[in-house]
Amino acid sequence: MPLHIPSLYLNAYEIKPYPPYPPLKAIRLPIPTDGNLKKYVTQVLRNNRIAYHYLQTNYLEYESGIYIYNTDKWKEVVKNDDILRDLEQHVKEVKPTSYVMRNPLLGLIEQKLLGVKGLYKVMRRQIDEHTFCFNRDKLEDVHFKSSLFEFHPCFTYRVEFIENQLLLVLLPSIKVKAKVTLRGLIQQGIPYEYLIGLPFRVRQQFEDEESSESYIGFLEEIKDEKAIIKPAGIVDSPSYEVNLDAAFPIGNIYHYRQLAEILGEDFQKLIDFLGMFTFTRERQKRIQDAPLRMLREVKNLVDSVFRIEVFPIKIQHIEYKISEEPVKLVEERES
Repeated sequence: MPLHIPSLYLNAYEIKPYPPYPPLKAIRLPIPTDGNLKKYVTQVLRNNRIAYHYLQTNYLEYESGIYIYNTDKWKEVVKNDDILRDLEQHVKEVKPTSYVMRNPLLGLIEQKLLGVKGLYKVMRRQIDEHTFCFNRDKLEDVHFKSSLFEFHPCFTYRVEFIENQLLLVLLPSIKVKAKVTLRGLIQQGIPYEYLIGLPFRVRQQFEDEESSESYIGFLEEIKDEKAIIKPAGIVDSPSYEVNLDAAFPIGNIYHYRQLAEILGEDFQKLIDFLGMFTFTRERQKRIQDAPLRMLREVKNLVDSVFRIEVFPIKIQHIEYKISEEPVKLVEERES
């Protein structure tokens, strides 16, 4: 009996240039050896929303350097900047599907997503990927209400270069967001003894109202309408006194089972929904078709957001579109 091998898809779509030729024209700046100058150049590019790619070392046929694609806009900026005028510059031809097109596309996608109503960006340390979340609670889809948390659907995207192709890679996720502050927990009747020792995220705004800090710490004491919190992971750090409204439960919901039970909520159901939304577990059992469920989520994300709000993207004479279907790794066949 022949063996049926189904198609295998990636959570990625090809980004295709139309027309694929002729090549793009880029201005290449050799990377400045002076660190302050290098920082200044990239800051000017970002402030003026000029699409560029920073190539640290030679790769394939491309020399290291800063590849600038909004050439007309760059020339206008240079006219009024004595520092930039003195930089060495070269005009280079760039293939529309080359490695040095990753960052320009990554940044232009981000600019479009920032304008989408109902989306917000989540700050991350990685420079080659971005995460956005929908400003809605996914628990509403399953008619479940938690007084402690909201589950916001999110996605992380990257632009990858693989075998002379540019791919939009998407990974769905969930951001667990606290709905209540430490003050709110106290007002709902949670006794102090159940709160002491729990982790909280502190969001503190300073007096100048322009700077703030965020850290995770453990609640040591509550006195005089203030929370005494010791930052986590810092052995010699002192404890800090913060407002009750500045402390929130962290995203790891497992710390707060007892609180949910005191409030009369079905905590196990909350865990089940988190497992279902993250394609890991459902009704305390591993999800067997998790890859297919995630692929459906990716397709829905592409159709509802990326095709409508993001693509096509134009760079010079090239218009970039995404493929109709996700990238197929294995073709369906009989063996």
